[in-house]
Amino acid sequence: MNQIEVAYQLRKQSAFIVGSELTEPLEGWPYDRILARLAKKPKMSPNELAAIIVDDYIASYKTDGGPVTQSAVAVNHIETVASAIDALAAALVAAMHDSTAKDAIEMARLKTQRFDDNLNANVDLRHFCERLDAANVPSAVKSAAKSVEAALDAYIIKNGKLGAKVANAKGVSIYFPQDEISPLYAKHLDFAKKNSWTKFLRAFVS
Repeated sequence: MNQIEVAYQLRKQSAFIVGSELTEPLEGWPYDRILARLAKKPKMSPNELAAIIVDDYIASYKTDGGPVTQSAVAVNHIETVASAIDALAAALVAAMHDSTAKDAIEMARLKTQRFDDNLNANVDLRHFCERLDAANVPSAVKSAAKSVEAALDAYIIKNGKLGAKVANAKGVSIYFPQDEISPLYAKHLDFAKKNSWTKFLRAFVS
């Protein structure tokens, strides 16, 4: 899945990642269409191929109307994104001490695009930041949220979606459970071990 945690885990192995925020239907990718394009232009750049995969994938589901998502990211920008999320998480933890801000953060999460996988624990990262910017939260949170959005602008090279259920899917999801954090999260993922996002999640669910 195109989660920030997954991409961060693969940051030393991949230059580009193409994946879906939502679980993909059983039909999967239109490999025939994608590989035909590559066969015609074998010297295309990796980012060009990544964008083609996104477009062809979404196009292949237009008959049934989705919902489907697909996006491509440039992994060389992931440290900038992770750093921006770290700063956002720190600002959110500080804001949680205020009951009004805490309620606003929870409401922002509830209004954020969620995906029907993993008990709705995965949310769209950019959409959450947009919701924070519109919420009654401290200016430090709003500023940090805007910094995450700016980092995502460079990180996401192509985003595609189809269907009303995923109208606010903007390319990258992040783990954000409502009630309970999986014990596997901080145990196995580099992002969760290093980033203040885990500290924020603990504060949020408590």
